[in-house]
Amino acid sequence: VYKRQIFSLATSIHLQLDKAMLGFLADNESVGYYSAASQISHLLLLLATAIGTVMLPRASNLVKNKKYDEFRVLTQKSYQFVLLIAFPLSLGCIALSPALIQLLCGEMFANATSSLQILSPIVLIIGISNLIGMQILYPIGKINLVTISTSIGAIVNLLLNVIFIPMFREDGAAFSTLIAELSVTLILILLGRKYIPFSLITKECFYYFIASIVMFVICVSIAQFTVYPYNIFVVIGVGLFVYITILIIAKDSMIMDLINRKICNQL
Repeated sequence: VYKRQIFSLATSIHLQLDKAMLGFLADNESVGYYSAASQISHLLLLLATAIGTVMLPRASNLVKNKKYDEFRVLTQKSYQFVLLIAFPLSLGCIALSPALIQLLCGEMFANATSSLQILSPIVLIIGISNLIGMQILYPIGKINLVTISTSIGAIVNLLLNVIFIPMFREDGAAFSTLIAELSVTLILILLGRKYIPFSLITKECFYYFIASIVMFVICVSIAQFTVYPYNIFVVIGVGLFVYITILIIAKDSMIMDLINRKICNQL
């Protein structure tokens, strides 16, 4: 249970710390705006981190039985899946932040839009750290590396909150959280690099980044010329179409595998 909950616990601690410091250094209104933005970003985060929780028992079993080649393949595919999902989710959230805030929180929380946009990249950042920690370092017994990285992240978050909340209120708290989570991921990669059985920079990573950027530009343009709430459905539909089409043209291995499996099942 400890292994599966440490990342959600660390994220929860960051969230509660931010709220407490916002209430102390700013006001309750800022707490409300930040809470609205963080709740939406963490809903999206669940999609990117679910793979780590699901695959943890299998990864641990492979390590226990010394099936290291299968462990490498499993973690590499999981990493690719996280990038496949997290890149468009992060940029899509930035593009749709005004509409998402209005839909899920109401017009009175419109000021939370910028905080949500600042927090959006944590979907990718925590998605990667969650996978490295839960699916790679935990199974091989390197729990101490995860503890060190999350502890440093908490300290970074605390210090940055003291600096930025008085100046930027809820946006300062969002920025502090973003940098803190980024520090956790970078420290995990730095300390655990020799245990990661695959390259973190791959051609698939490049494909997902480029496809997401193109999708983002198109989605932002569409969002400006469509009205709420229809813009949500239009942007999501067009965004998915653009993203998947680019990956098909690039012959991304995961997308092509899904297509081939569907064709085989139909036959």
